[in-house]
Amino acid sequence: MCQGSGFPVNSADNARDHQPTTGCDVSAESHPRAVDPTQRGVTTKSLLIHAAALVVVLAAMSAVVLRGTGIAYPDEGLYAAQATSLARGTWSEERPAIRLPGVENLNGLGPEWTETNRYVGYVRHAVYMLVLAPFQKLWGFPGLLVPSVLAGGLAALAAALLARRLDPRLAIAALWLTGLGTPLLFDSLLIAAHALAAATTAWVAVGLAQVLLDRKPWNLLWCVPLVALTVTLRSEGVVVMGALGGAVGAVAVATCLCGGRVRTALPAIGCGALILVAAAGTYFLDAELARRITGSTAETRVLSRFEGERAYLAQVWASWFRPWYSDLEPQVLVAIGALGTATAGLFHRLARARFALGTTILLLTGSVCLLFAAFTSRSYITGLFAAAPLLATGLLLLRQSDLSNPITSVILVTATLFATTVVLTGYSEGGAAEWGGRFYAVLLPLLTPVALVGLGRLWDTTDRHLRPVGLGAAIMTSLSIAVIAVGTNAHQRELTSRFADSIEQTVRVTAVSGKPLVIIGGVNVGGASRSLWAEVDTIDTLVGPSVTATFELVNRAARVGYDRVFVATSLRQSDVRKLAKAWLDPLDWRLQDAKPIDAPGWRLYAFAPSKA
Repeated sequence: MCQGSGFPVNSADNARDHQPTTGCDVSAESHPRAVDPTQRGVTTKSLLIHAAALVVVLAAMSAVVLRGTGIAYPDEGLYAAQATSLARGTWSEERPAIRLPGVENLNGLGPEWTETNRYVGYVRHAVYMLVLAPFQKLWGFPGLLVPSVLAGGLAALAAALLARRLDPRLAIAALWLTGLGTPLLFDSLLIAAHALAAATTAWVAVGLAQVLLDRKPWNLLWCVPLVALTVTLRSEGVVVMGALGGAVGAVAVATCLCGGRVRTALPAIGCGALILVAAAGTYFLDAELARRITGSTAETRVLSRFEGERAYLAQVWASWFRPWYSDLEPQVLVAIGALGTATAGLFHRLARARFALGTTILLLTGSVCLLFAAFTSRSYITGLFAAAPLLATGLLLLRQSDLSNPITSVILVTATLFATTVVLTGYSEGGAAEWGGRFYAVLLPLLTPVALVGLGRLWDTTDRHLRPVGLGAAIMTSLSIAVIAVGTNAHQRELTSRFADSIEQTVRVTAVSGKPLVIIGGVNVGGASRSLWAEVDTIDTLVGPSVTATFELVNRAARVGYDRVFVATSLRQSDVRKLAKAWLDPLDWRLQDAKPIDAPGWRLYAFAPSKA
């Protein structure tokens, strides 16, 4: 962090090649990762070739995971439906069950705005919807994955460029580890803005490095628009841009306190302030765009209400460490594997490299557990470090001397500020059904190059006879997690596709007249209703938020003249019959039919007048 010439310096190479001259300097012995001048041959062209190859791999994986219009994550249904509306030239759609009074705020998609008989499903970050719409119009549902696939490659390329400034030997490894060995892989196969926001964040960091270290101020011309784009893509975009701006300024000030010249730090402080202003301004413009589209007081919410100290701990557990979403036995292997891999870094750090064999054994044990899990597990891994154990290992191996590089300092301060803000303002359950702490996806292209510095030190200080074993364990770990990520993505799409198809086919055969009404209700509904996003034109879908609300909706539908109502629920059939008797017998309605849905524990019940 503390350079004799202050921050910024003329170039990243100067920061690596010349010994600092202030009292905050670090000796060569404590910084074994000095760059070998003969290893500077990682050209931008070669990185572009690798990035193109990664995009091809991601595109092939996207083709593998697709299952009709099945979704891997509930919000995908919301985004897909809104993008479809935009492709047809409209933001709003006719709300479902318009004959049914008092359901303006109930919907299968969960719209953010309703008025009379119209609703807008998603407008909070309208720019992302505008990005998706052309791809939906060109290639339909598969086209919606194209932005994420491209963003995965761009994010990995930016990570490689950052890694090259830390150590050219890490560049290609950073590209592939970011693209395939972190939760960004799952995000690159998802219709969500996680990968796009990660890519824009990473390229803002690349641009700042060129502005501050290479003294190329004209790069701000594309850097600032990327700051704005990041804020419009994800709610956490304003947080990460604020953290990045604050980190740049904080590192510059710290450099001055360590003996740097104030004059050389002023550009960094100015850049940090510019990022903060751009992020704040775009935040309000994003909210204004939503209001213009809906003509209402729709808001872009970032900060949630205070939920208490236990909520903080719950969120840290869910988004940082938890190796499962539901308690499945195979996920215990993921827990053991992630813990073993991360512990290897801690063990090596505490042992000061004197027990490389023990570190290697821990890495190998973790990788074997993850390999077994890859063939048995098809469930979300919600924790960031459980889904990317090498990231935890590398960060644990960092030393204070690594902070002599301003890029490392800025990234670590950014991550600290961002994580603190998210923990204090986020949901207690994290991101619920997520892969690797979805709110932290924007940090992945930044943290991976820094973690590789620590992993590179592990390589340098390990006996050369043990290096192939350690490298093999690391590769096995990354590939195992990748297999679980792709398998889980495909598995969830298969489940939701079958769920939607079985309901659609049953309703189409048995519906009497008019647009059929399907209520998804009972307990633990989750995002099941969004699996029917592609059927919104042919089926009215409502969510019954509780058992009572579900049958109250059936009761209302019976009173206003519906000739049949369908209820999809995981309640026991005996309980459904009792509830139907209590709610519908006075209206002379009855349970007419019950058929299993192609989803574990779910059934579709048809209710109609007794004389039907």
